[in-house]
Amino acid sequence: MNWARGLKFAGIHVVIAIPLIASKEIPRWETEKTHSEVGHDSLVLAGFQEEPSTVEFSPACEEWRSYSSAEKLLAVSETPALIVSGWNNECPPSWTIAGMVGIDMKHRSLTQRSESGFGLCSLIALQWVLLAGFPLVKPRRRWLEPGVANTFLTLIAIPLLLLVDATEWSSFGDVRSVAVAVGFPALLVLLLIFSTWLAWLGLIAERLVRFGWRAAIASLRWACTS
Repeated sequence: MNWARGLKFAGIHVVIAIPLIASKEIPRWETEKTHSEVGHDSLVLAGFQEEPSTVEFSPACEEWRSYSSAEKLLAVSETPALIVSGWNNECPPSWTIAGMVGIDMKHRSLTQRSESGFGLCSLIALQWVLLAGFPLVKPRRRWLEPGVANTFLTLIAIPLLLLVDATEWSSFGDVRSVAVAVGFPALLVLLLIFSTWLAWLGLIAERLVRFGWRAAIASLRWACTS
């Protein structure tokens, strides 16, 4: 167990994740301060009736929405931690941290979101302490190790995504063309980051198969000699 390496990677990824999480949560906090009651679940129709009728709306969990660059980067760079935390999920499963603190379509308070964000940061730290502290491979070229590749590509993706966000909504044609030109490399980097998790899954599967094969051979030898 290489604790120093694990803590180093955990610190890097937590430092990267905090601004990404804050970029999504701070606007919500400001909105909540100015509008204490936003998003009622029912609409009261006040017509020419003696008793007002209420129409209840059941918000659907499965809805298409656009994802920000921060969400995309967290989704590919911290995939396991993000899945377990349920952060920023409209309807998180009950087994996620967001589900455990009671977040759903109707309940999404400041305290609950803060707990969900803190849980995500904690999972990111734990994730990288384990992954970087117990490297599955030690290639000659360090950048081929999935943890190093993930971290390096994440650092590359940050300026690319910032440039895309800064230019894609511009009204100037030349500036918008820059966003289009940078968009493809940014997408490619995101795909490469996600591929590091696939590499980890492949390494884990290979280790499990090897362990199972050795256990089976040992069992056969024991059965033949007994």
